[in-house]
Amino acid sequence: MASPFLLLGLLIATCSVSIASDLSSTQDFCVAYSDGPDYAPSGINPPYTHPRATEILTVIEGRLEVGFVTSNSENKLFTEGLKEGDVFVFPEGLVHFQRNNGDSNAVAIAAFSSQNPSVITVGNALFGSNPAIPNDLLEKSFQVDNKTIDLIRAKF
Repeated sequence: MASPFLLLGLLIATCSVSIASDLSSTQDFCVAYSDGPDYAPSGINPPYTHPRATEILTVIEGRLEVGFVTSNSENKLFTEGLKEGDVFVFPEGLVHFQRNNGDSNAVAIAAFSSQNPSVITVGNALFGSNPAIPNDLLEKSFQVDNKTIDLIRAKF
């Protein structure tokens, strides 16, 4: 009589539900990266986006002008002047930029909410894609002529 209960107990113990997930390495390790964002005077980080992560930027040295643009339909620009010790958050997926408008170098530390944030630089994506986005589409999008598109594309 005890053996059916023993068998049932063993079956329940071995078939328990467990939940597991892949660990995020960004929560487990801190890695120093010496090639972080350094900005010479008048240096920029041109408009770009991280489609899979929020970015947080901390200014370590100097001053930066930073900003992002909200999504369609408002397309509102938010900018801020940052000095040493200031922190700014760029929401996931929004186009953003940084510019050193000071007279000396600026240094910042960037961190992301994902171990794989990806980056899409707007100018490279539009004018340096391979194969190229058709000129007529870019002409209509930016309301310029073919010659202007060719001039811009030559820089990428």
